[in-house]
Amino acid sequence: MQKDMTLDKGKKMLFSSLNKIHELIIHQLDSFLQFMDFYIFMLEENKKKLLPTPEDLNPNLKLAHNPFIIHLQNNHKLQKEIASYPLTWDRDIFRKIYLEVIAWKPYQNYMKSDDDTFPHHRDFACKLFKKKIAFSDHIKDFLETIHVGWNFDINYTGIVIYGWLKDYDPSKPETTVLPPVLKPSFSMGDISDEEFIVTLFEKTILHHKEYENILSQIIENWDLNRITYVDQLILKMAITEFLYLPTVPVKVTIDEYLHISDTFGTEKSKIFINGILDKCVNILSAEHKIKKYGAGLAN
Repeated sequence: MQKDMTLDKGKKMLFSSLNKIHELIIHQLDSFLQFMDFYIFMLEENKKKLLPTPEDLNPNLKLAHNPFIIHLQNNHKLQKEIASYPLTWDRDIFRKIYLEVIAWKPYQNYMKSDDDTFPHHRDFACKLFKKKIAFSDHIKDFLETIHVGWNFDINYTGIVIYGWLKDYDPSKPETTVLPPVLKPSFSMGDISDEEFIVTLFEKTILHHKEYENILSQIIENWDLNRITYVDQLILKMAITEFLYLPTVPVKVTIDEYLHISDTFGTEKSKIFINGILDKCVNILSAEHKIKKYGAGLAN
């Protein structure tokens, strides 16, 4: 009973953290639109200089009139999402980014270009988001004051948003809807992201002692306690995928956790984990415990 209560509490915390990722995505998109508001504000402010230049008085409006960005600004579903996570931004963030952007060569080239096609405008807006907004230290530092975990998550969410923006096409309304953090199941035999996460979470916890026995067979004459907690967790999660997630190919699981070990482990984690997982697969396959189904999923 106590174990069930602990699992339930853990799952609630897990999905709460996933909801925070969705919130972060909204804040990052909001920061992009906030930057554009500040950019347009500066076009007017520059006209008020004591000694304005001809360019200040008659500015190039290409970015201000970027049709892709205007469509984003008028995307009612996106605006509704932004309104559901109100945030008061530090205006100085966008002043710093503005100064970086106007000195940025790709911006200057874009402003000089005669290309007025939608893909051209979209490509530049995506590049602007990726290079000056998504991973901006100014924005990272600000968002970290709201939720400390976002400082790392922003590297993932920035890529997710960039992918969405690259495919954004007003002529295809389905592409203008921000995809959910957790994808549903799309076909028979497929599982949703939520089912995947719950299985991975529960099975790793419930079978961790069994997994330690498997690892002990491989790591002879070596105390498991000498393996870092992160490396142990990576190994146990990978074993869960081998045994309890039959639609995930073994190779995909290994590649996935090697990448995770690169990010979260020590310098030696990747080589160590690769060797251990190879041996795990050999042992579990010999015992006929790895059962994968679907084309190409047997190994």
